Amino acid sequence: MAIRARRTWAAVVRLLERDERLFAFLLAVVMVGGFSSLGLALRPRHRIDLPSLVFWFAMYKAGILALVSLNPRSTRVVFSGALAVDLLLIFALLYLTGGGDSLFVNLFYPLVAVNAYYFGRWVGLLLTLMAGLLYWAAAFLAQPEASWTAVVMVMAFVGLPGFAVGHVADRERRAPLRPSCSSRSEWPPSGGSRSRSPTRCAIPSRPSS
Repeated sequence: MAIRARRTWAAVVRLLERDERLFAFLLAVVMVGGFSSLGLALRPRHRIDLPSLVFWFAMYKAGILALVSLNPRSTRVVFSGALAVDLLLIFALLYLTGGGDSLFVNLFYPLVAVNAYYFGRWVGLLLTLMAGLLYWAAAFLAQPEASWTAVVMVMAFVGLPGFAVGHVADRERRAPLRPSCSSRSEWPPSGGSRSRSPTRCAIPSRPSS
C-alpha cells in the first residue's frame, strides 16, 4: 500500500515538474477553491447553482492543464486565452451577485498574483487596471454602484502583491546561472604530497519556461 502511494505521488510530481504544468495546477486549485468558498457566503437573493458552476469551472481548468501538457509550445497562448476567460467569468459573477457588494471581487487577488508570476510584473499592473475597470463596470451595471474609493482600494490591494510577485519572478528569471563546482583530491601512489586536481564546474541547464 505504501509503495503504491509512493508511486502515485511520484507520478504527480513528474506531471508537475514543468513550470507551465505547475502554474496551471496552482491557478486551478486557487481559483476553484476561492470560487467554492465565496459561493457559500452568498446572500439568499443571489443564490446560484453553485455545485454545477464549480464542477464545470473545475472541468475547464482541467482542460487547460491537459492542453498545456499535450501542447507545451502553445503554453503562452493557452494561458492568455484562459486569463481572458477568467476575467470575463469574474465580471459575470460580479454582475449577477450584487455588483459593488459582491464577494467575488476577491477572485481578482489570486488571479492577478498568479498570472503576474508567470507573465511578469508589468502584465500584473495591466491586470490590476483591468480588474479595477471590470469591478467598476459590473457595479455600474448592477446596483449598488461602487464608489471611486472602493475601486481604488481594490486596485491597490490587488496590484501591490501582484507587482511584488511578478518582480520576484522576473528577477529570478534574469539571475545568472550559478555553476555547481566539485573538487577531487588525488593521492599519488609513491608517497608524494597531496595534489588537488583542477576544480570541475558544471553549469546546470535552466528549465524551459
